[in-house]
Parts: sequence; C-alpha cells; structure tokens
Amino acid sequence: MDKNTPNIFSESFGKALAEASKNWTEQLSSIAEQFSSIASTQVTIGKRLAESLQPVHDAIQRSLSSIDFSWVHEAWQQAMPPNWRELEPSDIDQVLAVMDETGWCLVWCPRTRIIRDLMDAENAKARAQVLLASKGAVLEDMDYCLAGMNHPESSEYRRAATLAIRAFDAGHVEAAQALAAADISAIINGGFGLTFKKAEPRFHGDPKKASIRAFREQAVFNTVSQSLQRFFADGGDPMPSSFSRHATIHAVSEVQYTEVNSLASLLLVVAFIKEADLLMEWADRAKPDVDSSTK
Repeated sequence: MDKNTPNIFSESFGKALAEASKNWTEQLSSIAEQFSSIASTQVTIGKRLAESLQPVHDAIQRSLSSIDFSWVHEAWQQAMPPNWRELEPSDIDQVLAVMDETGWCLVWCPRTRIIRDLMDAENAKARAQVLLASKGAVLEDMDYCLAGMNHPESSEYRRAATLAIRAFDAGHVEAAQALAAADISAIINGGFGLTFKKAEPRFHGDPKKASIRAFREQAVFNTVSQSLQRFFADGGDPMPSSFSRHATIHAVSEVQYTEVNSLASLLLVVAFIKEADLLMEWADRAKPDVDSSTK
C-alpha cells in the first residue's frame, strides 16, 4: 500500500476503539457511583448500629467498673513465692529462664536481692559467681524457710535438709550434695510414692501454663524434673555439669560434685520440701472432721 494512501481500516478501527472506550468509561463511572452509594449506605448503617449499641457498651462498662477484681491480684500474690513478690511482672519470665538454663530452683530461696543479681549477671559463669559470693545469705534463707514448716510428715525431710546445710556450711560440699540428693529421692519415692521413671514426666511442666494457684508449685516441680534427666553411667551417658540427682547418687565425678551444684541441690531440696509440706497441710484441711461427722 502507498504510504500516501489513507488507511481506511486504521481510521475505522480507531473510531470503533474510541467509541468503545467512551462506552466503557461511562459504564465504569456508573459502577463507581453505585459502589459509592453502597459505601455511603454502609457508613450510615454502621453509624446507626454504633449508636444503637452505645447504651449496651455503657452498661457493660458500668458493670465492669463495679466488679472488685482485687481478688485476682491477691491470688497472684499468694501464688508468688515471698522472694518473688517484689519483682516486676516482666521479671518473672527472666527468673524462669534463669532457672531453666541453670537447673537452679529460685523459688522460696534465695532472697530477692540475690535473684536480681542473678538476672543481671552477663552469663552462666557470672551467675555462678554471684550465687557463691552470696552463699552465706543463701544458707540463712534456707534455714528460715525450713523453720516455717511444721507438718509432722515432713520432719524427716527437714532434718536431712538441715544436716545437709550444716555440712555445706562446714565446707563438706560433696557430703551436702549427696545428702540433698538422697533427701530428694526420699521425697519422690516415699512422699509421692513415685518411681523416678514416673516422676520425671509427672513433675515436668511449664509454670506459665499452670493455674494461678499451681504456678509456684509447678516452677519447683519442673526443676525437680530437670534433676531427674537421664543418666546411666554404665550406658556411657556424658556426665552432666549441672546438678543431677542420678549423677550425684550413681557417680563421684568432679564434674558433678562442685560447690555450685551442692548449693543448687540444697536450694532444690528446701523448695521441694516446702511444697510437699504445703500439700500435706492442704490435704489435712480437706479431710472431713471425723468428730463432728459422728455427732
């Protein structure tokens, strides 16, 4: 085709395309107007719905403001061990993390100042130094905790723990660790009537998933579970460096028998006895009064 000859096909196509575009644009404009109308209607409905629900919202707010939630705070305070009650709620996760990392039970003992120092320590070595540097105060705290227990069925456990503390204080850290491990064994086998195989999963659990009442108890029991992790000397299991009930009883390694592990074993046995003592007290209170029931 000569380039000077008008291209009728192109002109016709251009007109058709322009006409189609015009129609399509008009249709889009119409659709947009419809959507705008719908949106406006929805906004109006939303406003009317909000206005109608406002009295309900106000009534709920008035009801909530009249409810006394102080019992929740009181229940939480009761669930916290005394040495945690001055900590901020945001600190609790960190304390539990230190317990999980070290295998040390920090429930009931030691005092709040030492717990804060342990949280502030840069690493595991620094935490061990903090604990050992405060061992005099830690022993005092454990003696105080034991003195607050009085259930007759915990007396033998308390006596053994006291002897273990005195052994540590006299510099016999290995003897203290061995006696503490034996005491933990006695509580599990005699007090709870459990084998070690059953005790490890029975005591294992996340304190943060427990009820408010069971929070403290579970924090202690979970540390007991950690001390029962598998160790078979005849099976070639590596010697754990943190306190292990099994490694303490079934081996005499310098890796296991250390001053910090000995102190950790004492912290654990004291807290374990305290929780067992409280459980026995609660069980006694739950028993029916035989004298009054026969009247």
